[in-house]
Amino acid sequence: MDVLSHLTSSLGKYLASSTVESMTIAAKATDKSSSNRMKAAGLRLAACVVEALPYLDRNTPAVQAEAWKLFERHVKDRSSDELRAAGAAVLSAMCHAGGSFLWSSTGYYAEEALRLSVAGLDDAASQSTREALAAALADLAACAKPSNPALAAALDAEKKPAKRQQLEKLASGMFEAALVQPFVDAAVQGDKDVLTASALSWSAYAAAVDPANAADGLVDLAVKAVEMLETAHKAAAELIAKGQPAASDQHNIGACLAGGELPAASAAVIYFIRVSVIRHLPEPGQRKLLAALARATSHAIASPVIVAALEGCGVLLEILGEVHDEAAIKAVENAAMSKLSASSTAVRHQAAAVLAALALSSPPLLARLFGECLEGVETFCQQLMLLAAPYNKPRSVSVTSTPAAGSGHPGTPRGAPDSQTKHCIDGLHGNALAVGALLVASARSALGAPSRLTRSVFWIAKRMVSQPYCSSPWAVAAEREAGYILLGCMCAAAAPGLLTGREKQQQILELFSIALGPAAAEALTGATAAAAGGDVAGTDAAVACWWRAAALQALSAYVLGVMGKGYAEDPAQQVRLIASLLTPLLEVICNTPHLADPATASLAPTAAAAAQATSAAAARAPSPAGTAASGHPSPRPTSTSSGGAAPAPGPAATTATANGSAASVGAGAVFNSPVAAAAAALLQMRLLEVFFFLPGAQFWSQCHGQLLQLCCRQLTGVGGSRVLPEYASAVANSSVKHMLNSQDALLGPWLPGRDMLEDELRTFVGEPGGPQQHPWEVGAAFTKGFITYSQALLPPDDTET
Repeated sequence: MDVLSHLTSSLGKYLASSTVESMTIAAKATDKSSSNRMKAAGLRLAACVVEALPYLDRNTPAVQAEAWKLFERHVKDRSSDELRAAGAAVLSAMCHAGGSFLWSSTGYYAEEALRLSVAGLDDAASQSTREALAAALADLAACAKPSNPALAAALDAEKKPAKRQQLEKLASGMFEAALVQPFVDAAVQGDKDVLTASALSWSAYAAAVDPANAADGLVDLAVKAVEMLETAHKAAAELIAKGQPAASDQHNIGACLAGGELPAASAAVIYFIRVSVIRHLPEPGQRKLLAALARATSHAIASPVIVAALEGCGVLLEILGEVHDEAAIKAVENAAMSKLSASSTAVRHQAAAVLAALALSSPPLLARLFGECLEGVETFCQQLMLLAAPYNKPRSVSVTSTPAAGSGHPGTPRGAPDSQTKHCIDGLHGNALAVGALLVASARSALGAPSRLTRSVFWIAKRMVSQPYCSSPWAVAAEREAGYILLGCMCAAAAPGLLTGREKQQQILELFSIALGPAAAEALTGATAAAAGGDVAGTDAAVACWWRAAALQALSAYVLGVMGKGYAEDPAQQVRLIASLLTPLLEVICNTPHLADPATASLAPTAAAAAQATSAAAARAPSPAGTAASGHPSPRPTSTSSGGAAPAPGPAATTATANGSAASVGAGAVFNSPVAAAAAALLQMRLLEVFFFLPGAQFWSQCHGQLLQLCCRQLTGVGGSRVLPEYASAVANSSVKHMLNSQDALLGPWLPGRDMLEDELRTFVGEPGGPQQHPWEVGAAFTKGFITYSQALLPPDDTET
């Protein structure tokens, strides 16, 4: 039967007279008494016969009627996913042949095929079946185009105006019902498997665009895909308003930090735009798409729409090279600059990345954008000083402390007492990101950045960290966070003239001692100990963790950019100094219940107390690690809370796992504020990242025991949470892919030769509110896939030599 299938596929038009007999053979092969392999071969034969037969052939009605029976019977059979996928292929073949049978009976069979395929997306047991059903939906939508002669013939055959209108309505709404609505439903529920299948189905639909009008059709399709995210955002907000969050948010410790973003849905749309639209557009079409996406960014409010549209703008700017259209440059610049103060952290990251891409595409803009954003940092610092003055409004509960994603004031909490102050803090954060992105991107610019501006970055960052304008603790934290962002980007860029010399490096390391070290560890202990008292104290603890996490990010950049590139004076001594700064913070995390197990702390009080009791009982058992290398008793095992971010391509896209540990001693109090628990988890993750990048493990051997307990707690299953299987699988796949030699790639759990962006989409596990890219990664190139700037800074693997 497989030989007959190949013959029919290749010479179908010459075998039209035998199609009825071939379909009879296929039907007999799918009898109940046949094995699954025989049934699958019969369905493959049926699909080849149907697709090879022209819609005007006299045997077409009988052949497609028999094919419909095969599809209907097997798509409902949940005993074998292989047969369901083969049945979906039969429906795709009917659509490729025009689907004349589907449009008979006023489109009853087309409507029934739509219902069965959409239902199969939700209850399919394997990803291959979902993708087959999604591809069938794409073919069904393409079959409903007015250019389909079989549909036109069915419309002409309808003599009654009412039935003709019914069929026209069904055909005109098929795109919405087959491609848009399943995507929106999956986005609301956070179903990543269905979203991946939907992205591939959109790609299949784009391949069927009329070649005579391909450019305009692809641009319109890209705009529709971006607008679809707004529909999903509204639907998700409505569910949250009703108290029905997505099921995936129940396992996500960072859900309380979400700014309305839909990472998995945004990643799917970005994949579609990059792979199926931008790659196939000629240069005039790409310029037209750039203008359309810039307009969509300016008019959009929903953060998923802005993230996807800005990602498309950044990719197009890099592909087009130098853009000479002043109107297009101005439109992109205005759209990106207006989003630097957006309430969503993901939007601010994406806007900064687009500004860096714009500066590279138009080199004369770099100095002006650099200066404007640097001036914006100073302006927002002064505004924040006025808003945080002692005679101003008294402190109240942060407007961002509500745990629901997509709330009225979304975004990462920074302790702002009102919306006006939060806008100022967001603007400060966004402009600092933009300065850092432009600084990193200037290394790839033809003209570079003026030296006076790059020198100003260091002095402004030093002033913001060591001598902030503000006096209120939350305002000081916001200013220092922005300062560390600038400092980290400067270190990652590793400009030799700015970072070489013992004195300059000593000044930089002294700035890190403000956020780290023994005194800072004591301050963090006091802030987190008070966090059990109420929402305000919980927000204070979140702020204390948050700006120190930014300092740890900057320290990672120093290790990668300065020490990794050989600019460090006396590297061994600097490693010891950095380890002495990190050790007190590591001890605080291991000995403080609120920081040790943030996932347990974010639970309801009863559940948290029970989880901590279980953790304490497990900790009394003998530790497998014995004692730490320093001779002190090893800390108790740790627990992990899993959360992911965005990346898609660009900032949409990174994955993170935050780890925590239970305390050996301490009260049973936990955080009353979920944002404090999420910030504590982020702090632990950034600390582990520094140790991961830090060379010379023998110089910080006193930390090995604590780090081992911190990282292995998930494997032992002690504590309030574990790494979810899909997150662990994604991390494992990424690690294996990094370690394997390129010649041994066949050993990995991915298909060789498949598009890298598709591999990344399939392994994407981002969650709302998850950590974003490192600030210095924002200025990296869009068109290098999803590799991060940190990975590019790592030394090459020995296996590749």
